[in-house]
Amino acid sequence: MKVLVIGGSRFIGRHLVAKLLEVGHQVTLLNRGLTNPQLFTNLERITFDRRGGQKSKLNISGSWDGAIDLSAYFPADVQNILSLLTGRIDRYILCSTTAVYPGIGDTSIKTLPTLHEDLPTVSCSKDQADDTSKATYGRRKAQCERVALNQKNIPVVIIRPGFVYGAFDPTDRFAYWIWRVMSNAPFVLPDEGSLIVRKTYAPDLAATFITALQRPNVLGKIYNVAETSLLSMRQTLQILGDHLKSKPLDRSTSANSDFLLANGIKPETDIAFWMPHTHFIPDVSKAVNDLEFVETPVEKAYSQAADYFISLNRKVDFGMSADIELKLLNMLT
Repeated sequence: MKVLVIGGSRFIGRHLVAKLLEVGHQVTLLNRGLTNPQLFTNLERITFDRRGGQKSKLNISGSWDGAIDLSAYFPADVQNILSLLTGRIDRYILCSTTAVYPGIGDTSIKTLPTLHEDLPTVSCSKDQADDTSKATYGRRKAQCERVALNQKNIPVVIIRPGFVYGAFDPTDRFAYWIWRVMSNAPFVLPDEGSLIVRKTYAPDLAATFITALQRPNVLGKIYNVAETSLLSMRQTLQILGDHLKSKPLDRSTSANSDFLLANGIKPETDIAFWMPHTHFIPDVSKAVNDLEFVETPVEKAYSQAADYFISLNRKVDFGMSADIELKLLNMLT
């Protein structure tokens, strides 16, 4: 198949492009050409800044069996690219997020329901649609979905990953916990590590995009994509500890969500994968049934992610400072 990848050179895209090439697809990249330009130099590349006011200057002459959009963060991104690609692609696959569900990031909510694809998504005002802050990310992505689904020219598939991790991850969220497992220092563990957080391994997500390119029964549908295992953070740390020959739980000190919030600790800024009080469980049964989604065994996925981070030979660049964590530990003991 001929596939247009929009983005493709940073994190998820690196996994996706490598996998597409591995299974024999012909890939064209459409991006700014600024991030990791040394990658995939043998591929056809269309250089375009989708937010640079160049719409009228982009001359696309090719056609593709499908486009996978990894870099749509604003509704106008989707509107413009679909206008440019009408008549040139047979389907459009949008990488969205589970942050489109109501309650994500709301610390006043004590219990999130299991996140099914038919749940309503958050609203997005005109001002929010153009806002660049992290606070409106889920709202902008929800509106991106609506723009894609409401147009009738190009068939659409929406993929909603959870917290994505793996090699090349620029966020260091999973590395936050890898570092605590390997550092042999005491650390704070929210709610005894009892909360379940479904994560998404980047190579599994890449494979799902490729399957969605080829299945006729997925058009017009939305799919959560995350690990099928139901693992608490405690179990996640145990798996990482087994791989790294460490016993992190022996060095952990539990802090309940109310204590952490009262002391100014912010979810998804200070502690990775922490959603106060609640589990985070996207339902993945549709992806399993329609896309035959199969997770990489978590022991293998976590080990590969850990080995990659260790190979970088650097400290983690995410979360609260060591001084703040030490202050919390002193308050808890």
